[in-house]
Amino acid sequence: MHRLLLSSALSTSLVFHPVMAQAQSWHADRVREEQLNELAAYTRVLWTAHRQVRKYIDWMGWRTRLTEREQQERTRLILEGLKSREVPSENLVPGLSFRTTNSFDVRFRFCEDVLMTYFGTPDFKHNASAEELIDAPVAQALWNGKYYSGALLGQMAEDGEGHYIQERGGKKGRRIPECVIKGEYPTRIRTGTVAIAQWVINPFEATRDRITSEKRTLPCPAGQVGSGILQTRKRRQPVNGRGQPVGAPYYDIVVERDGVWRDRTRHCRAPRTQLRQDTQVCDLVMRTAEQVITVPGEGMLVYDYFWTEVPDPDDPSQVTWQPSDKDGNILPAPLGYVSTEMTFCDGTSKPPTSAITPSTRSWSEEEDRACSNPAWWTDGHQVWGRTATEETYSYSGAFADWEATPDLYTTVILSHTPWAQRANYCRRWHHETRPQAITSDCASGYSGTRSYVRTAITQGTDWEIHPDQITTTYTPWVLTAKNCRRPAPPCPVWRRERGQCDNHAPAGGDRRGGGRERPEGPGSFDVNGDGRGDFQNAHAARAAGYDSGREVSGTCGGCNGPGRGRESGGNKGGEKKIVCTAMNAAYGFGSFRQAIWLAHARDSLTPYHQTGYHLVFLPLVRRAYGSDDWRARGIRKSLEHIARERTADIRAERQQARRRPLGRLYRALLEPACYVVGRLAGGRDVAGVDDVTRIASRRRQTPSPRTRTLNHA
Repeated sequence: MHRLLLSSALSTSLVFHPVMAQAQSWHADRVREEQLNELAAYTRVLWTAHRQVRKYIDWMGWRTRLTEREQQERTRLILEGLKSREVPSENLVPGLSFRTTNSFDVRFRFCEDVLMTYFGTPDFKHNASAEELIDAPVAQALWNGKYYSGALLGQMAEDGEGHYIQERGGKKGRRIPECVIKGEYPTRIRTGTVAIAQWVINPFEATRDRITSEKRTLPCPAGQVGSGILQTRKRRQPVNGRGQPVGAPYYDIVVERDGVWRDRTRHCRAPRTQLRQDTQVCDLVMRTAEQVITVPGEGMLVYDYFWTEVPDPDDPSQVTWQPSDKDGNILPAPLGYVSTEMTFCDGTSKPPTSAITPSTRSWSEEEDRACSNPAWWTDGHQVWGRTATEETYSYSGAFADWEATPDLYTTVILSHTPWAQRANYCRRWHHETRPQAITSDCASGYSGTRSYVRTAITQGTDWEIHPDQITTTYTPWVLTAKNCRRPAPPCPVWRRERGQCDNHAPAGGDRRGGGRERPEGPGSFDVNGDGRGDFQNAHAARAAGYDSGREVSGTCGGCNGPGRGRESGGNKGGEKKIVCTAMNAAYGFGSFRQAIWLAHARDSLTPYHQTGYHLVFLPLVRRAYGSDDWRARGIRKSLEHIARERTADIRAERQQARRRPLGRLYRALLEPACYVVGRLAGGRDVAGVDDVTRIASRRRQTPSPRTRTLNHA
């Protein structure tokens, strides 16, 4: 039994030994991976903090809603926090977790456009060294099948030239200025500190001056001629690390003093005076003690002319010649004096001075110039011109060999008139649109106004000096608002005959009763001044065409307008429109259609129309609403169709809108027919009108959306 147990244990251990070894190896790999991830987390925190702070210093690569002034203030506060505490103040860097940076002891320093993010402690988890911490992200990337170079991350090192970041593998990275290592900070960064350093540009701080040279040429002083005096000075423009201007340029006149104009070259001298001679043939006179011998044509008369250099009025750097005397005093025209040394003739027979008439040539010069205000006059140009005059003074010589140097005996003076504008083609394209509105009275027979608008389009060429070629066109007038109402019609003759015209349209007051007090309790609206309600409210009265009235107490019965013949038969005015009354009783549509019919009957129909209408349609209404067979339904639909079309045409006619063809046809056929029937019946009252509401109410039903729409069209 004992041997059996030993053999079983031995076989079991042999079977599970590879599995246990693999499990131990797997556990060791897992532990190494966890340690690697924890060390790599250090560098991720360092990189994340570095990127977030850099983001709010250089503001590159992302968009923000802050204005430039707000960005500058945010950067200033962040840099002040880095300088005093080596960490920015909270809420200045939204993407930075201060809890995480404090737990990892992450710090920042910024100086001379270098931002360095480093760990303030050399103690890390698992007693890892700086080299292991730097290798952790590279190893983690290889573990996951990726590649990462680990650039910019390293530890602080020092050589003979200063401090630098020593990256993975001993590679030298960015140089760190001394102001970052210590500078104004309380402590000095130790060698071996794990850090990241990058060149970060503060766009709101000037790091250097961009120097440009300015030149100018001054004319020579009075009494001197030459190309002038060349002067230079330095212009300094502060720029940031990106080379973008920061602030306004300036001239240094205190420290370097290179902002002061200084002479570089000076080409000025005293003007020279040259002699020109004009030689003429004369009689040679030889005087002796005994006699005077005259040889005709063998002598010469010489006149001396003097020219002096002066600056060109158009270009002071150029030199031109002007006539003068022998002392250099400028004369208006060249004047020659008899030369006593060169003249061999009887001088008494010749004038002591002589003037030379020059040959003159003139031409015109033109040049195109930009418009005086290019921002306003966007097209065209200006033509400027002047007149050039060339005067040539030629001196004659007595002998042919004197012509070997003609420049000494010919003087050319070139002068110009001032530039003047000769033509101006400056122009711009003008385009403007503006709305226009007018208000006009309504058509004849209606009160109120109509409002129209249109657009005025002004466009064309606007010249600076020429007449403008601008035209204005208008779009058609468009009706935007209409407030037209038909005034209360005069009282018909038949009402005057019955004495019903008293207080027909009370003067004064508004649509709500002329400012009278509103009656208490249930009320109605009276439009004919008889003290009894004709409509349920003022809105229904206005829909029927009544512009005035007042509110009265009590109900209005059928609420279909002022009744005709209330005293006869006991019928109310609203119940005398039997088709509409039947439709309202059957479907519950209200009194709007009846109000339109009543208004039309009051203005355009007579009692004979009403009598004929009752005699013709009362039997049809009884048949249509008295049963529900197919014949009754057909008659009912026909009556309702006629009522809808007639109502729509009456309403369109009263509003001066487009009329309904079918309604107009029904009215043209039925209204004369009703008048003839009523006239034959003598205009009497028709019995049985009161039964319409009772008969139609049997067919009371809820209307469908389509039926509701059709009956309210």
